[in-house]
Amino acid sequence: ENTSSRLIMTFLLSLGSFLVAFSPSLSLLFTVVFPKPQLVILSITAAFFYLLSAFFSSLFWLPVPDGSAAKEGGIATLLALTIPSVIFQMAGRCSFVKLYFRVEGVIRRSVKRHEEETIAATHARNNDNRSHRSSNRNNDSTNNYDDDDDDEGSNDGDPHAETNALQLQLNDLSCSLSSGCGYALL
Repeated sequence: ENTSSRLIMTFLLSLGSFLVAFSPSLSLLFTVVFPKPQLVILSITAAFFYLLSAFFSSLFWLPVPDGSAAKEGGIATLLALTIPSVIFQMAGRCSFVKLYFRVEGVIRRSVKRHEEETIAATHARNNDNRSHRSSNRNNDSTNNYDDDDDDEGSNDGDPHAETNALQLQLNDLSCSLSSGCGYALL
């Protein structure tokens, strides 16, 4: 009976420790990140950059034999190995932010190009409609055309609605929370 109560207490302590450690990150992940697919991608990318920085840190520690840092040089050797690890973490985060802004610039250019193509196609279609109608007016004088119909549906709704739908809109608090969840959960 003593060993079974010990196992139960060990399990409950482990579960409680897990919940205290990961509840904030998991709650943000489920409430903020998972509803938006682009935030899931951002979180996974942030986690990947964390793994890259941890990998480069471990490569830096690789030449040090087990336990020799604590025995031979004491705290100075451990500090000399820790500072480069922190620098690798900082470099990983900075490169993640740089890549993020580069991707955002590519998306903005793509959306702008799409917007220009859409405007050009709309103008070409409107010009074709006008020339077609004017030729019909010249050929058939009995038809009455209403001049208010020239822009069939071109002014309906917000002209920037399609542009807003194409942009990822990742410059808000949810973006930083997503990136933080990616780093925190690893």
